[in-house]
This record gives sequence, structure tokens and C-alpha cells, in this order.
Amino acid sequence: MIIAINMKFWQTYYHQQVSMGIMNYAVRHPSIQLHMIHNDLILGPEAPPRIDGVVGYGPRRRFAPENVPMVSVFSNELSGIPRVHTDNRKVGQMAFESLRSLGLRQFAVLEFDNFLCLRGESFVESCRAHGFLPYVLSAKNWLKAELTPEETNRLRRQLSDLPKPAGLFLPMDKFYPNILDMCQGLDLRIPEDLAILGVDNDSKYCLDHQPALSSIDLGAERIGFAAMKLLLELIHGKATTEEIKIPPAEVVSRDSTRVDYTTDEDPAIRLLLDFMHTNLAEPLQIEDIMLQSGLKRRALERRFQKVCGTSPKQYLISLRLEKVRQLLETTRLSVSEIGQLSGIPKVSYLCEMYRKRYGLTPLEFRQRQGCLVETIKKN
Repeated sequence: MIIAINMKFWQTYYHQQVSMGIMNYAVRHPSIQLHMIHNDLILGPEAPPRIDGVVGYGPRRRFAPENVPMVSVFSNELSGIPRVHTDNRKVGQMAFESLRSLGLRQFAVLEFDNFLCLRGESFVESCRAHGFLPYVLSAKNWLKAELTPEETNRLRRQLSDLPKPAGLFLPMDKFYPNILDMCQGLDLRIPEDLAILGVDNDSKYCLDHQPALSSIDLGAERIGFAAMKLLLELIHGKATTEEIKIPPAEVVSRDSTRVDYTTDEDPAIRLLLDFMHTNLAEPLQIEDIMLQSGLKRRALERRFQKVCGTSPKQYLISLRLEKVRQLLETTRLSVSEIGQLSGIPKVSYLCEMYRKRYGLTPLEFRQRQGCLVETIKKN
């Protein structure tokens, strides 16, 4: 039996791991011969007399006879071909659980428009399900091109404005070097101010930079192995599914998250944070917060800064803006109504603050988010 493999074997760590899974399956089944495809050409002068199946990256029907079964191994494959790929929602859930286990109360994630957004969406959903409002940092075009100076400055500003300590989820390890440079320029300590967790467990990014990056190991060799198994079932007419999602394997802990924040929590500040989250829609002032805490202003700000890395006022502003963002994403309420629910009733001030934080007005953000939702549904 001859199986053609359409893979750019050494392009990324993911490719390498999937390829290893494919080869491991072939080693266990001596009747299988692997034929490497170059430039997507299955039917060419160097092709074997027949191809029984195709597995790999984006195989297209036009490159093989109509009756040849194919299996894709990528999450963003839209060809309708049977596929085996990472369960990206499980990745986001695992990321939240790992960062939360450190004792963190503040979370952030890089935003993307492609399949990586499923990891980010799941991370955000997990945060909200446990009563946290995560910060979503703008980086949606980063996979396609370098960030513009304006986008870089916005992301740097968002990193600086995060309440500290916080946990930052990177949907891919490859963004760590740039984020690390930004953090160093902002004098942000990793992991004391910002615990960072990536995905892929790629040594090129995890081990070649300091602090070493903690990362979710996808166990992608299992994807290659399962893809071969599905392909053989298709060839023999025994397949019972056309899509298999492989959950991530484990979190590999390194220095970028190696700290326990639970020992630093101040009971009085923890109660105050709960009060602020619960009464977000109320017109809270610093005097209300002082009264609730029972502390004098200087003592309150000193202890709050130690736990959250920012002042009570700035924390409350960030909390309210994130609430605005959440309501823009999940409801069709007007900006005025959202302002009332978020404690920012003056629409002009809300729009000004939102543009300063996210680079868009609330209406511009909602319009763009609506386009993104439609894209996700099509995918």
C-alpha cells in the first residue's frame, strides 16, 4: 500500500511532530510505503504507479484521482476533506486552568483572527465561567505580517496597563521573543509581574530565551498517528467519522510561570476585589473603596499596588472597560445601556476611554467583531 505524504516536514515544530506520528504508524505497518510529495504534485513523472491514499497539509482533490482517500492534519483546512487536528478549545481551557492554579486573579490573551482565535476564545470563556474578566490584547494580524509601529505601541501600552500580577496566554510559542522584548523595555518582571504560557512546546522559542517559556505540549505526533489510522479506515471503507480532535497532552512548566502568587494575597485586598467585581455597575469612587476596605488612602493604595500592580482607580477603570468589551461581544445592547451596566454612564467619556485602550470606538469594535464572528461560523 502506497501512502503519499503532503507535508513541509521541517517548517515548524508542529510539522515535525505530526510527521513523526505518520512515520511511527508506517513503521508498525510494514505493508505501507510512504511517498513524499513535492509542491503538491501527486500525479507526476516521479509518482509511483498508484497512490492508495494521501495524508498531510491541505491535500487538494485536483492533485489525485477522484477515488483516492485523503486526510488533512491542520485545524484551518477548509477543503471538506476528512481531518485530524488539535482540539483548540481544550488548549484554551488547559491554559486557563494552568495559570489560575498559580493563584492569579488577572488574565490576558493575544487576539487572532484565524484558527488560533479558537484557543483564545476558549481561554476567555473559561475565565468568564470562573468569574474573571480577561484582557484581550490586539495582535490579530501578527501571523500574516509584522506589527506596524502603531500596533506595536498599542500592544506595548496594553501590556503596561495590565493589572499586575497577571497571566498572559500566547496561542503560539513563536510570539514569546517579541513579547519578552516588550516586557523588558517596560521593566516588567517575568514571572513576578507577568506569568506567560505558550503553546507547542517548541524548544526554539521555549529554551532559547530567558526566562524559559512554559508551554502546552500538543502531543502532535498523536495527530499524525491518528491521521494514518483514519486514512486506512477510509481506504478499507470502515471509517466511522470524518473529523477527530486530539486534546493537548500536558503543560510543561518552566521559569516563565514558576511562581506561586497565592502566598502574596492580602485578605483585605482580596475582599475588596470581590466587592469591586460585584458592584461594577455602581458609581463607585475611591472614597467608597476606602470605606469598604477600612483602610486609610495611603495604606490602601500601597497594599493594593503590592497585590495588583496598579492603583484602585486604574484597576476599576480597566475592569469596567473589559466589562464594556464583554457586553459589546455578547449582547446587542446600545453603548448607552452598556455604559450603565459597566459603571461608565457618560457615553462620550466611555468612547474616549475605550478608544484609548483598544484603538477603536465601541461601535467600530462591535462592527469588526461581527465580521469576525461570521468568519468563525464559516470555518
